[in-house]
Amino acid sequence: MIKVDHETGEVLNVTDLPKAEDERSGGCSFCNEIYDFTWAFLVQMQAVEDWLRIYEASSDFFWLNVEPLESFLFPGEEMDIHIGISTDGLIAEETYTSHLLINHNTPVEGILWIDITLNVIEREHSAPSDADVPFAHGLTSIYPNPFNAVGSVNFALDRASTVRLTVHDLVGRQVAVLTDGYMSSGQYSVVIDGSSWSSGTYLVSLSDGSRVSLMKVVLLK
Repeated sequence: MIKVDHETGEVLNVTDLPKAEDERSGGCSFCNEIYDFTWAFLVQMQAVEDWLRIYEASSDFFWLNVEPLESFLFPGEEMDIHIGISTDGLIAEETYTSHLLINHNTPVEGILWIDITLNVIEREHSAPSDADVPFAHGLTSIYPNPFNAVGSVNFALDRASTVRLTVHDLVGRQVAVLTDGYMSSGQYSVVIDGSSWSSGTYLVSLSDGSRVSLMKVVLLK
């Protein structure tokens, strides 16, 4: 079994699946119907008799805890999501990644995809500099909030990509495009001008084509 980076084409050998000498594999498939967070690898084995051999793919997400895993919100409601991280059992000088996917039925964007990256360092090392810490992707703040006519939208990009920063009202209508184009990784601040808008609550959306970050902003005149 190998793992291939779809961006760089780099190939990494993950493991050799055990089998008997007289066995050979036929078709195979993946499924996650046994448990949502565990993938099973089903292989049709061919020998004197045919049968299915099932391998379970273990994950290294034990360092990450998200609460709640499932909830429902009605329009106008808010909810805090708590993310807990533990380095117990992790290897120093390694980087661990995970993803938080949020399904919703708003008319603004599709599934929200939030990357979570953990860099594990030795305790005796000095704190990493800003250049050593990868930027998190997404909106970081809107200041001031609430704002009166003019404010600033602050966001970070962990990689160079084509970025679209827009503002929608709560019924999904686009009222402004703040940024739309290719940008390098880094931290940015863009002016938001609501002088021609009505007072109320708006949603600021940052998208790079595969991930979306949303933040609520209130305009008071």
